[in-house]
Amino acid sequence: MGGVMIYSAATPVLRFTKVFFSRCALFIFLVGMGSCRSPLAEICSNELPQFSKQMEAAVLALGPWYSLPASGERRLASEGVSSASEMLEKDRQSWIHWTEKNLKEIQGHLDGLEQEEVERNSLKEFASIANELVIFHGYAQLGDAERMVGLLKQIQQTALKAQRELCSKNSGTP
Repeated sequence: MGGVMIYSAATPVLRFTKVFFSRCALFIFLVGMGSCRSPLAEICSNELPQFSKQMEAAVLALGPWYSLPASGERRLASEGVSSASEMLEKDRQSWIHWTEKNLKEIQGHLDGLEQEEVERNSLKEFASIANELVIFHGYAQLGDAERMVGLLKQIQQTALKAQRELCSKNSGTP
C-alpha cells in the first residue's frame, strides 16, 4: 500500500510538470513563430552584409601573419611569407573556433532558407560559402595565413554573389 500511496502523491507533481513544460514549449514555439520577418528578409538585410564585413575584418586580423603586397605589386616565390610555425597554437585554435561559429551560422541560415520557397539555384552560392568555410577550417588548422587570406577574399566575393542571387530573385531587393 505504501507504494501506491507514493505513486498517487507523485501523480499531481508529474501532471503539473507535464502541463508546465508543454505550456512552456507552446510559449517558446509561439514566440519563435511570432517574428514578422522571414529568414530570407533577415538574411538579405542583415546577415549577409554583416558576414561580408566579418570577412573583411578577418583579412585585416590576419595581418600579423601575412602582409598583403601593395596594390599592383606581385609577391615573388622566393620572398618569405609568414609561415605556419609563426602562428601560435592558440591563434590557430582561435581561427578554428571562429570558423566553426561562422559555419554553424551559415548552415543554420541555409536550413532556414530551405524551409521557405526559395529557388534552388539561388541557394547554390550560399551553400558554396559553407563549403569554402570548411576549406578555411583546414587552412586554419595548418596556420597557413596566405591561403586563409586568399580564401577569405573568395568567401567575401561568394557572399556578395549570394546576396545578389538570393535576395534579388526571391525578395525583390538588390
